[in-house]
Amino acid sequence: MSSGPGIPDAANLGDRPFVMSRVATAFLVLTWTAVILRVYVRTVLIRSFGWDDWTIIITLVGMRGGDVSTRRELTAARFSTPACARAS
Repeated sequence: MSSGPGIPDAANLGDRPFVMSRVATAFLVLTWTAVILRVYVRTVLIRSFGWDDWTIIITLVGMRGGDVSTRRELTAARFSTPACARAS
């Protein structure tokens, strides 16, 4: 049974959790690369490390926790038995 228009059941997700996990990982790598390069430029080349740089670093470290919880949810959705199948 479908959960609504355009919303698949957990049993019909296919490889979407795997693909979503890989896309999220790719963007996380790009984000870390951009922040590392920015920190290098601001500390070594320009020698002007400000509050905005600290904010970016704190946000990026905090975002890591969100990535871990999202990955767990995607893995659980992929390998769990849907509630409608357990009820029968």
